[in-house]
Amino acid sequence: LGEDRGDEFTLDKIDEMEVDYATAMVERAKVHEAITTELEMKRALKAAPRFSPDAPVADEAAPATRNIRIAIATKGGGVINEHFGHAHEFLVYEIGPKDHRFLGHRKCTAYCMGDESCGDGETVLGGIIKSLEGVEVLLASKIGFEPWADLEKAGIQPNGEHAMEPIEEAIRAVYDEMAAAGKLDLPVAGASAQAA
Repeated sequence: LGEDRGDEFTLDKIDEMEVDYATAMVERAKVHEAITTELEMKRALKAAPRFSPDAPVADEAAPATRNIRIAIATKGGGVINEHFGHAHEFLVYEIGPKDHRFLGHRKCTAYCMGDESCGDGETVLGGIIKSLEGVEVLLASKIGFEPWADLEKAGIQPNGEHAMEPIEEAIRAVYDEMAAAGKLDLPVAGASAQAA
């Protein structure tokens, strides 16, 4: 450590090297095959149902749940890693009891443009809320008090509990939590007739 070995790897020395390209291509193919195999295993593990002794047992009488839209503040990388006030766009997903899908991006003006202007733009916040029409939950790494209250007034549930979590795991956790609390139940057919 701390030793500079840059002189050992100059372009002149690379030009002097003799490379057996046929052997190199065989080795390269082996490496690619190993990478592909590992990737397929990871995908298969991710797709496989996971057993959890604490998971509720499926109840035949459990009410059906509806799909919802969830907005995500992210800088990228597949994780929730953007502060609400710094977001220039939100990713919108639709999630239901069994699956989810990416719907698109919702562009907006950032609520904060640095410490000096954060919270100054009520019209900016109004524009953001308008761009999130149809969304029921917003996930961000952090959300300030004022935007939090305005989002709730607009019927959007802000949530900062899943910062730095993978998006797909977080939206599933939020959906399952809401479903368990009965917030996503569909009305039972004939229930209104029975109540009368």
